[in-house]
Amino acid sequence: MVGNICSWFVIDRVGRRNLTLWGVAVLTVILMLAGGLATVGSVPALKGCIAFMVVYGFFYNISIGSTAYTILTENATSRLRIKTIAIGIAVQNSWYTMWNLVLPYLFNPDKANLGAKVCFTGIL
Repeated sequence: MVGNICSWFVIDRVGRRNLTLWGVAVLTVILMLAGGLATVGSVPALKGCIAFMVVYGFFYNISIGSTAYTILTENATSRLRIKTIAIGIAVQNSWYTMWNLVLPYLFNPDKANLGAKVCFTGIL
């Protein structure tokens, strides 16, 4: 919630496209750091990994979370705007459904047993 409120002020100063571009770069670095800490496996490293996941949520809400739908509607021409939005949201929901089905198998010890190393898959 704090990230969303902060985005109200950041969007006007930075701009939507710059915020999206730099937001994706920052989110990628955060995921790499969280995944790297997960490979260590010690208790302090896992606590650091959890902290990075919280920071990821904050930066996601400031950057992509607040700009994605706006950029989606700005990129399409007025004739194709409705179709572009419909296809974009359908692809997004399909992608999220796939991850909701796959992530439990990646986390669970009796399946892939990746645990917090699943942060490396977020870069995809």
